Amino acid sequence: MLKRQIPTGQWAAITLVAAFIFCLLFFRAWQSSHPPEAPSPPPVIVEVLGEVPFPGIHLLPGPTSKVSRALAAAGWSSKDPERLLPEGLAQKTIESGERLRVSRNSEAAIEVVIEKMDGPSGFALGLKLDLNAASEEDLLLVPLMKPQWARAIVEHRKQAPWKSVDELDEIPGIGPRTVEKWRPHLKALSHSP
Repeated sequence: MLKRQIPTGQWAAITLVAAFIFCLLFFRAWQSSHPPEAPSPPPVIVEVLGEVPFPGIHLLPGPTSKVSRALAAAGWSSKDPERLLPEGLAQKTIESGERLRVSRNSEAAIEVVIEKMDGPSGFALGLKLDLNAASEEDLLLVPLMKPQWARAIVEHRKQAPWKSVDELDEIPGIGPRTVEKWRPHLKALSHSP
C-alpha cells in the first residue's frame, strides 16, 4: 500500500488559509459583540458679540442650547443669570447660525439681541444658506453657482417662497444633478411675506 504524502508547500498554504479564516471569524465575532457607538449630536454654532470677555464663534453641546450657555462660553459669568437678564431669556433655546449681541443699557442692565448670522459667516462654518433669505452674493458662495442662477433664485422668491431645494430645477439650466450637488449647501425655510 502506497502512502501519498502532501508536499510541504501545500501544508503551508492550507495552514495560511485556515489562519486567515480563523482571524476573519474572530474579527466578526468581536465586531458583533462591540457595536459602534451612537454618534454624538452636532454642536450648536453661535456667535456672541459685544460686552463679553471672549467674543466670537462658540461651539455648544447640541442638539439645542440655551442663551445662558452661550454667554458662559463667551466668558460672561454670573451665579444667577436669571437675575441679570430679562425674564426667561437665560433659558431661551438658541440654534446654530444665531448671533447674540450683548450690551448694557443706561441702568447697567444686560441686553441680549438674538439675530441670524450673516450668510457668509454661517456658510464658512458649514451651515446651509436659506433660499428664502440669502442674498445673490451669499448664493455665489455655493460651488458651481452662476450669477444668473443666483439672480433667478432671488427673483423667484419675490413671487413665492421656495418650499424645497428640489424646486431649483425649475430654473432654466439647472438640472437634478446640479440640485444634488447644491443640497449640502442650501435649505428652504418657510418665510411669511
